[in-house]
Amino acid sequence: MHTMATLISSVSDIDLSSNPILQKLSSSTIPHHTYAHTLSMTSDELVTNVPLPSTAETHTKNLFLKDKKHGLFLVCVSPDAAVNTKELGKMLKLEGKVNLRLADETLMMEKLGVKKGCV
Repeated sequence: MHTMATLISSVSDIDLSSNPILQKLSSSTIPHHTYAHTLSMTSDELVTNVPLPSTAETHTKNLFLKDKKHGLFLVCVSPDAAVNTKELGKMLKLEGKVNLRLADETLMMEKLGVKKGCV
């Protein structure tokens, strides 16, 4: 397990300036903190690998979803949230046939510039 000091020093050693997600957050003036950590393939692994500095912060489970008719969606939820894609489609007000499913790693790399476990 990493300490917060280790994570902060790790971030300073990594050049994240070309990351399109962080560029978008910064250009939109959306406040955010970036933590470097061991690759975590699940939100449970992330919670274990990345301790947060306070209980006021939370981890997220990020789902990159695709639908043939409606496009791509990056959905961020609490790590313990169950996601019903049929209900999610209704919440997003998607019309007609909705078939939301997880995007594959190739599409993640093409659209987000990240591998599975990095979203």
